[in-house]
Amino acid sequence: MVETSLEKSTAAMKPGINRNPRLFNLAIIAVILATALLLAACGGGPGKYTDAENTVPASLLPRTPFLIDSPVPFSEVLEQDIEPYVITPLAMEPGQAFRFAVIMYACCVVAQLVEAEITWRVHPQEGASIDPSSGLLKVDPATSHGSVFKVSADVENGAYNPSTEVTVITREENPLVGSWREGDTGNVGELLFTADGQYAATWTMLEDYMDLFGTYELDTTTGAVELNYEWDRIETAGFSGTGSYRIEDDGSLVLEGICSGGPDSKLGTGEEVCTHRFLPRS
Repeated sequence: MVETSLEKSTAAMKPGINRNPRLFNLAIIAVILATALLLAACGGGPGKYTDAENTVPASLLPRTPFLIDSPVPFSEVLEQDIEPYVITPLAMEPGQAFRFAVIMYACCVVAQLVEAEITWRVHPQEGASIDPSSGLLKVDPATSHGSVFKVSADVENGAYNPSTEVTVITREENPLVGSWREGDTGNVGELLFTADGQYAATWTMLEDYMDLFGTYELDTTTGAVELNYEWDRIETAGFSGTGSYRIEDDGSLVLEGICSGGPDSKLGTGEEVCTHRFLPRS
């Protein structure tokens, strides 16, 4: 994969930012302004996936910035030779509903709705149902943890047939799945757990970049958790992934024994950080 100039500059810049809190704060402001300009250039503001019928919580919603006020006609998709995708949540829980949509990517990481005639299907049909016209998928309250459904979109009578899969989880079996944001206990911008046993951490939020990747295992009986390091985009000093987790009464996630140290901890103080408190993404 060819590394872009933005990736190179980010990789070179981030350790320096983490060593200087003032530079870090300025960088956050710059990222916010850049995101606003990016959305404006793409033709609108970010929309929400949730409405009266969409009941998936924000922590399970797609991470992609989403423009709902500037749909792209299907004819334009054909002209640009861009393959459309089905946008999907990180996971769903029994009894929840989510309106699937066909999107195309514009301005690198921003999703826009594709305006077309679409017929929706779900397989298997036991445990979930989908409205063939609107794409609203409803998971039955009795659907078991680990069930996987394939959601398919027939775009313009077979012109495109994108599909995706969504996994059903229960919080009793896996309370970690979703996107979490850390408070003042450390410097993790986002910690993401997927339903298929992978995790990713981001130190500084910039577009859709993520910095540390691996797999995880948890024991819901003992509260033990293991974050297995696989690779990082930004060097992670002093990482240790063996520890414990607990979910507090307010819904926050506390990780203990999961450590990082050196220049990337606590904005460069060098102090080892082994306790982290996260809130679900809202």
